[in-house]
Amino acid sequence: MRITPFQVPHDALEPFGFIIEGGGSSIGIATDLGSAEGDVVEVLRDRDALVIESNYDPDMLMRGPYQYSLKRRIMNINGHLSNVQCRDLITRTIGERTREIVLAHLSEENNDPLLAMECCTSAIRDREITNLRLSYPRIPTPRIFL
Repeated sequence: MRITPFQVPHDALEPFGFIIEGGGSSIGIATDLGSAEGDVVEVLRDRDALVIESNYDPDMLMRGPYQYSLKRRIMNINGHLSNVQCRDLITRTIGERTREIVLAHLSEENNDPLLAMECCTSAIRDREITNLRLSYPRIPTPRIFL
């Protein structure tokens, strides 16, 4: 197995996503990123599985209890991905090999799992072979079999 880190835009010290390869399959993992452009898209493109951050719903975040400065930080290009940004990243990275997508790092305060699924389903609508599922806080995510 080979694990390759790649830099992601996030307001933390040395934030990374990871590509895990082995047995002829590869998984791209990208959480804690505020935007998904250029290199992030290229390194995640056409992986067998993707684990992608779908952190917040913009309306829930803006109506929620966080201070405005924290809301701005979350929505910043070095903050977190919204459901729409996650959907757009999936649309740009999904390929013929992609079979599994897990929506991860959902905020308990600023997102709803149903909203995340509903938003991101459109990215795989024409791809019956792709399995889209959620990773819930404090609940182990089911294993990905490729």
